[in-house]
Amino acid sequence: MFETQITQDGNSLAYDSTCDTPPESPLFRPTFPQAATGPVDLATGEWMLSGIVEIPDLSPIEYHGEGVFSADGQSYTGFTTAGFSAGGNLTEWLSTTTGDRVD
Repeated sequence: MFETQITQDGNSLAYDSTCDTPPESPLFRPTFPQAATGPVDLATGEWMLSGIVEIPDLSPIEYHGEGVFSADGQSYTGFTTAGFSAGGNLTEWLSTTTGDRVD
């Protein structure tokens, strides 16, 4: 389960999320935060975010996202990437993201 809030202040975005391990996961992790900041282009609606995911017992994971707000500003679409190194191996993943505005 995720609880996420994206806050816009002028042309700056702040992304804060609280994440839980899905019930079907064979590995349980305590709740962990994910935070990122970045710019949004007010003319085109394009946004970029970068930050850190801090999962207990793992090294910090770099997080990057980009996407675009709809013309009416009521929804967004984009993708995110994240990755970390462990034991000499680099692991990365890519996911799509969508959202709707809540006033």
